[in-house]
Amino acid sequence: MLCSLSLCSSPPSPSLTLTPHSQQPQSQIPSAGLAQILALMGLIELAWLPANNYSGDYGVGWFGEDIVDDEIKARKLNVELNNGRAAMLAVFGNMVGEAATGQTLAESWADGAILGIPMA
Repeated sequence: MLCSLSLCSSPPSPSLTLTPHSQQPQSQIPSAGLAQILALMGLIELAWLPANNYSGDYGVGWFGEDIVDDEIKARKLNVELNNGRAAMLAVFGNMVGEAATGQTLAESWADGAILGIPMA
C-alpha cells in the first residue's frame, strides 16, 4: 500500500528522461548499482527468506516476538498475504490508469479526474 501512496505523492525523477516511444529508465542505472541490487536480492532469496517455504513463516516472529498459538499465527499469516495481494492490485490499477490516460496518478488527482474536483 505504501507503494501506491508513493505513486500519489512523488513526482517522476528529473534525472530519468523518458520519451513516449522509448521508456527505458533501467538503462540509466549504473551497472555497479544494478549488480548491488541483484546481489542483495539473491542474498535475501537464498539465505534469509528461502523460496521453498510456502507457509509464509520465516521464523522472524511478530515484531520480534514468537507467536505460540497456531490459530493466531495462521490468521496473521493469511492477513499478511491478503494485504500483499491488495497492494499488488493497487499498484496494477495505478499502472493501468496511467497507461489508459497518459497521466500519472498525481496528475490525474490534480486535474480532478479522481474526485471530480480540480485540486489545482
